[in-house]
This record gives sequence, structure tokens and C-alpha cells, in this order.
Amino acid sequence: MACLLIVDDHPIFRKGLVGLIADSFPDCSIVEAMDGAQAINQLKMLHFDAVILDIDMPEKSGIDVLDYILENEIKTKPIILTMHNDELFFNEAFDRGAKGFVLKEDSSLEIIECLENIKSNVPFVSKKLKPFK
Repeated sequence: MACLLIVDDHPIFRKGLVGLIADSFPDCSIVEAMDGAQAINQLKMLHFDAVILDIDMPEKSGIDVLDYILENEIKTKPIILTMHNDELFFNEAFDRGAKGFVLKEDSSLEIIECLENIKSNVPFVSKKLKPFK
């Protein structure tokens, strides 16, 4: 992972995630955004190998950012990192191009596993997702 964008409106959570990823991927350049609007601005200026997106954010949601990535054919691998263990959000995210879906309640190892998977073009879904009927 060479360059990563982390988008979450909770600064303490975002900083913790940056630290976790920096420890596992020391050569990775990490950029932060606090909402979807900032994320879109960053995507206009820089190339990111992957983008970690919260769903619920002010300005523009993670789903809005997924739409922007899809509509503009941006070559990045979006990952949803959310508290929503919900089939609707899961389906909506993957329909819009997400390559990973991780829950905020997951262990730190799971986000690292997700990044390793998508780096190898293997989609990743949280092991804690409710079995969908």
C-alpha cells in the first residue's frame, strides 16, 4: 500500500486508525479527511491506492464518495469502515464499487487483513457481519 486516504468525522478514531496502519505499513503515505467533501477534494488532487470511508459523515457520506469514485472512474480500492452491521449498507456499498467492508467493532487485525486482501485484489468482508438471508 503506497498511498491511503482515511475518511472519518471522528478525529480520535481517525488518528488511532492512522497509527495502526502506519505501524503495519510503514512505507504507506496516509492522508486524512474529516468528511466526504474533503475526501472528494483529496481524490481530485492525489492518487490513492485505497480509500477507507465511514458511511455516516457530514457534508457528503461515504456512499456519496463511492458514487464520485465510480462516476469519475477513479482507480482506487474503496473500503467501508462502519458501525452499521446491515445488509442494506453492505449491498449498497458493494453495488457502488467497495472492495472491502469492515465493522468498527472488528479487531485491529481485521482492518490490516482487509488492506492486505485488497492490495492483492481480493475483496474483504468482516467476519462479524450478520448472516444475511
